[in-house]
Amino acid sequence: MTNRKKICCIADAPGPAEMLAPVVPLLGKDCEVRVVAVGTAMSILEPFGAIACNDEAAARGVFEQLKPDLLVSAISSLAQGPYINNQFIEMAHENGIPIISLQDMWGNHRWPQNRNTMPYINAVCVMDEFAGSLWKDDGFKGEIFITGNPAFDRFASVDTRKERSRLRRELHLDEKDKVIVFAGQGTPHHLEEDKKTFSHVCEALRLLGERASIKLIARHHPRAAETAYYKEYSHGIATIDTPFYQFGDQVIPAADVVISMFSTLSLHACFLRIPAVSILLPEQGRRMLQEIGFDDFPPNVMEASAGVYDEDLLVLKETLEKIFTDGSFRDHMRAAQEKNFLLDGDAARRVTRAIKGFL
Repeated sequence: MTNRKKICCIADAPGPAEMLAPVVPLLGKDCEVRVVAVGTAMSILEPFGAIACNDEAAARGVFEQLKPDLLVSAISSLAQGPYINNQFIEMAHENGIPIISLQDMWGNHRWPQNRNTMPYINAVCVMDEFAGSLWKDDGFKGEIFITGNPAFDRFASVDTRKERSRLRRELHLDEKDKVIVFAGQGTPHHLEEDKKTFSHVCEALRLLGERASIKLIARHHPRAAETAYYKEYSHGIATIDTPFYQFGDQVIPAADVVISMFSTLSLHACFLRIPAVSILLPEQGRRMLQEIGFDDFPPNVMEASAGVYDEDLLVLKETLEKIFTDGSFRDHMRAAQEKNFLLDGDAARRVTRAIKGFL
């Protein structure tokens, strides 16, 4: 067993950790795999015996102790550090160790803290052709594998209609209730934008509530800096607390619509064929996307979700009413989801094959 190759896998946030987690057991069949979790990634990676590394000063010692033959780095948009991922990539490069990155979301390699490490990366696994094209456009010289995101493999076996019925029973919801899941983006870097967007959503829901039975589930981001404002801003709206569901995707099958600026939960909605709305107000979501060179959220461009860009509350209100009442509008969105968000449950195997090709 001493000739087994050693792989170090690292993730610094729950999103990329979810992409990495299904791959670890597959790699472990032939290799010695050690997992490093930074910050909130530990909530996902702890079952794999992950080593916590949250101190940049300790990163080099952890890396040297592991002595990997290959580094697998799952990257995120972690804007305020600690940048343990970057340090591991730099140390692997210094030692001539191959580096393969996993990207869970379009464009997050464009954040400044990630862009600096691109020249050191030998290969990247991405969700789809569009994600791959972004790496090419940005001058990436390594190999690009279109693998899909292993975190989404689990949705291939989900019967959304059955899950909707089960969850609504558990949450004591009536079928006539219009359930909105808001996916928060209140990380330390984007707290104010999330506050303003959520306030906008609540004002629109109050207008809707005059004619519909609205129930709101607000799920904060795993790296949220604050959460009290969800309760404060939603006063007068019927809300449902769901802390007993650890992850947001566990509750979204109950939803009639998922609302966010741009969130992984919005992608979950697309894979589960649930209507989604992306709110990109000029000084909130849209400005945030422009920081990484996007004019719009890709599912909006694909028409797999509805984009709202206007600060006029009536625009959001009318968009939601259309989702609730217009079957042809929902059908069009679903068709775009089925076309652009394919599932075969095999992404983890494709990522595993790509990684092992560098051993």
